[in-house]
Amino acid sequence: MKKQLALILALASTSAYADSSNFEGFEAGLGLGYVNADMVYTDSNSDRLNWDKDDAVVQVNVAYHWPINKDWLIGVGATYDLNDTDASTQIYRSEDINAELQHHSSIYVQPTYVIDDGSAVFAKVGYHKARTNVTGPSSVWTEDNITVEGIGYSLGYKRLIQNNLFIQGELLFVHYDDEQLGSGAFTYEYEQKTRSAVVTLGYQF
Repeated sequence: MKKQLALILALASTSAYADSSNFEGFEAGLGLGYVNADMVYTDSNSDRLNWDKDDAVVQVNVAYHWPINKDWLIGVGATYDLNDTDASTQIYRSEDINAELQHHSSIYVQPTYVIDDGSAVFAKVGYHKARTNVTGPSSVWTEDNITVEGIGYSLGYKRLIQNNLFIQGELLFVHYDDEQLGSGAFTYEYEQKTRSAVVTLGYQF
């Protein structure tokens, strides 16, 4: 009974110190992401290629957060990758075929729950856009450079450091819409998704 009472008092104490105003307003950050790009090509000739590789990506992030009450905020934000994501190389007819996701950007909505005056947890739902670029020798491959769009979901943790600095980490999954191309007797399709772990260092204004 004493242990249960102590736990209740501890939770009540944590809630009493929650202050969403510590996280409100405009923020900007620079993130480092570890991204797994998984891309699949299939065509009506039963050819199939699967690019699946991990790569490092640098990302900029801007957002604005409004407090709802002392425990919750709602925010909107945007990200842009400063470099492309290498999805690796596959062999097709004895030639190397390279695949990348380029110019990845997103806009998102972010609900945030404040744990205490210096830490919070959050989720994001976002619209993501990129370009799938697949290249190889012209003798065996026609370059594909197509725009892909999809929805991403993430969960994360944010911690205030000092002087308006913060650090946050999140896990992100994006599934892009399948792209069907070609015409007549020959058609082909691209499927692409990414899984990312992103650490961001930022500043609240």
